[in-house]
Amino acid sequence: MDPGRGTRKCSRPVQSWGSICFGYGVVQNDTEAVKWWNKAVEQGYTDAQYNLGGMYALGRGVPKDHIKAYIWLSLPAEKGHQDAKKALLSLENKMSPAQIKTAQRDAEKVCQRLEKNIG
Repeated sequence: MDPGRGTRKCSRPVQSWGSICFGYGVVQNDTEAVKWWNKAVEQGYTDAQYNLGGMYALGRGVPKDHIKAYIWLSLPAEKGHQDAKKALLSLENKMSPAQIKTAQRDAEKVCQRLEKNIG
């Protein structure tokens, strides 16, 4: 992870993302939050990956999807994000071994894509 990620000044889209995701000054909108978290995960923001994984796990703003939840929770978990590790363990208890295997394979592909795009 780029040490500068998450520590630089917020740009306008990230400020909007925070407002929408957490309902600061706007009506909370899960679908809009997912849209902004998708933008942030593509830039490598670990907390956004964790939050997007949670949205998929709970079906908030998107259809519930344990495989997509696993993908987005596993990336920050691998980087030491403690809440993501806990959420991933809980999620694994709701998944079949075949689902976990598929999610692990897909997570590896996403990780490779992000590393290529982010550097």
